[in-house]
Amino acid sequence: MTMKTNFSLTIVAAALVALAGCSTVGSRVGSDGHAIGAPVFPDTEKAMAPEGRFPDLDKLRQVRPGITKNELYALLDAPHFREGFVGVDRWDYIFHFPTGNGTEFETCRFQILFDQGMRAQSFLWLPQSCGDRLKAASPAVMPAPMAAPVSMPAPAPAPTIAAPAAKAPSVPRRLQVSMGDIQFAFGKGSLQGAQPHGVKALDEIARKLKAMGTIERIEVVGHADRIGTAAFNQRLSETRARTVSRSLAEHGVAPALVTTRGAGQSAPLVECQDTARVALHRCLAPNRRVEILVWTTQAEAR
Repeated sequence: MTMKTNFSLTIVAAALVALAGCSTVGSRVGSDGHAIGAPVFPDTEKAMAPEGRFPDLDKLRQVRPGITKNELYALLDAPHFREGFVGVDRWDYIFHFPTGNGTEFETCRFQILFDQGMRAQSFLWLPQSCGDRLKAASPAVMPAPMAAPVSMPAPAPAPTIAAPAAKAPSVPRRLQVSMGDIQFAFGKGSLQGAQPHGVKALDEIARKLKAMGTIERIEVVGHADRIGTAAFNQRLSETRARTVSRSLAEHGVAPALVTTRGAGQSAPLVECQDTARVALHRCLAPNRRVEILVWTTQAEAR
């Protein structure tokens, strides 16, 4: 089954206008987009997603002074606090960085300050070592090769070697387990809100992932049913995806392999016409799920 999600930043921006008045305690920001006084980070307990997530490092490195909120949304998704979109001069995120020591990771706070034109100008880390860790994780720049001395004789022709066989293309596969997809209770995004068979499914999925050969990447996709606003369901689906990603990391799946995204209510498995509230919630249960896509060229271990 292949599902495609078309997501418009213009629609997202319009949906977030209603949140323009929502804010959290944080750094005071000048018109030039720099902090007035010492930086202040809001309490993680006030976040919409206090569990944080593992960012895509390549996308995070594209964040730069002058970037717009629409561009930031495309790279980092929505901020993790109720900071809104229009007229808001600060966004806050909670990110996790692998330490390179097994499944251990460091939790970091990332704050972006905007100037009066609503373009990002300042980028703050807590602790500061997190910014250093991101720089250290950048791909190494290889030195230019040295020129051969003029007096060096020309090398002998290299023997003809047959070209290696082309690598098989990496095709995403959707993991199937006997207990079905991980489903969540109505309006819930935490692991405590997952159905019991879904928790068992997580254990089985983690076992399968660790038993596989070389995995190129893993994508965890959250989904929601159609009840509620599209903006709420989008955030809920993202929370569900991050919940499962965090659980996989706790089961020993390398966090650096995993990315998450939310599909909101855009990819339902079932359509229900029930009018009674309880019956409708029960019918839509298959749509409240998380799916896991794995990119690998090797056969799945049993």
